[in-house]
Amino acid sequence: MKVLNHILSLLLVVVLLMAIAVRRDKAVLGFELKSGDTQGAQKTETTIEAKVLKKLNLRQGEVMEISPYIWKVKDGRVIYGSIPYGKDIIGYSGPTPVYIVEKDGRIEQVVAGTNSESSEFFGTLYDQHFFDKWRGMTLDETATAQVDAVSGATYSSTAVLKTVRTTASKVAKLDLTEEAQTSPFTMKNVMGMMSLLIGLFVAFFRKGKFWRILQLLLNVVILGFWCGCFLSMSLFVGWLSHGVHPLEAIVVFVMLILAVIIPFISKKKNYYCLYVCPFGSAQELMGLFGFPKWKIPPRVMSFLRYTRRAILWVLLGLMWMGVAFKLMDYEAFSAFLFDKAETEVLVLAGIFLLLSLFVNRPYCRFVCPTGQLLSWSQGFNVKIRRGRKP
Repeated sequence: MKVLNHILSLLLVVVLLMAIAVRRDKAVLGFELKSGDTQGAQKTETTIEAKVLKKLNLRQGEVMEISPYIWKVKDGRVIYGSIPYGKDIIGYSGPTPVYIVEKDGRIEQVVAGTNSESSEFFGTLYDQHFFDKWRGMTLDETATAQVDAVSGATYSSTAVLKTVRTTASKVAKLDLTEEAQTSPFTMKNVMGMMSLLIGLFVAFFRKGKFWRILQLLLNVVILGFWCGCFLSMSLFVGWLSHGVHPLEAIVVFVMLILAVIIPFISKKKNYYCLYVCPFGSAQELMGLFGFPKWKIPPRVMSFLRYTRRAILWVLLGLMWMGVAFKLMDYEAFSAFLFDKAETEVLVLAGIFLLLSLFVNRPYCRFVCPTGQLLSWSQGFNVKIRRGRKP
């Protein structure tokens, strides 16, 4: 009965989030859900986005489609759309389409299309002039150019990099698919996996204050500040919309596997929250400073027990109605990327870290939507009342 409850609860959580994915992105696991006649849909897909035209100082009538996803401008420029070539390349939350503008055999500009990436992190690519890296190159040179990802927006910038490379290679009639791949065995990924392994070791085999503090520090420093890896609603919805390539996000993918499997096979029901989550670890470390803990009145505590569920239901309801998708980006976890995070997120994280001096893990216990989703996925309490014996 417990196994069935766990499986059904996990499936219910997936369905709840998939409804948001469909509402926002009209896609499930990388498959677009189209409505209306196919010809009309195709015509819309092969039209350059209005915001891209604005960045290029063009109007729709000034470009002519010469083949699918290739347009010619009156001034001699040619625009290549990445949609047919990079739709399976996933960033943090989904594909990162681009438009490559070429003139006289050289790239004049690379412009990002509409995507589901977090705006504050994707904005870092503009701040770092990432899209200017290919300016002046030929398509052949672009397909093989070594361009570094942007620290603090690694998933997004890596996806853009691969999309640009793949599009350039296909347009230039090159076959460089393997060169566009990146190795998962980076130093960040290796250290992130090491932190997860130490977390497993401490959770099941090693007790004691020293080991616990070591694990918390590794979660904060390596998983949080260095790798920027954590589970979030935004991540879940992005993966359900566009799919996931495990090797592309190996540390976060393993985090999710552990969060689902460990409670299923052991008594550690809140494994991710207690042994992996960087922000949960940061709150627990703050609580070790020895400040006197507040005694929360029973009536207040009985109310706070339901706030996390209420917050999640409100978020789900708003997003099912097709509004407030941006709220997913305001979970406190992204504060670890402090130079890229929104001011509101930094303030929220700071408030709860200060509260952690006096209250045990306040964000985790009373607010965290992701924590509540993981709690739901581990099973609902089902009480069966049996009639009295005659």
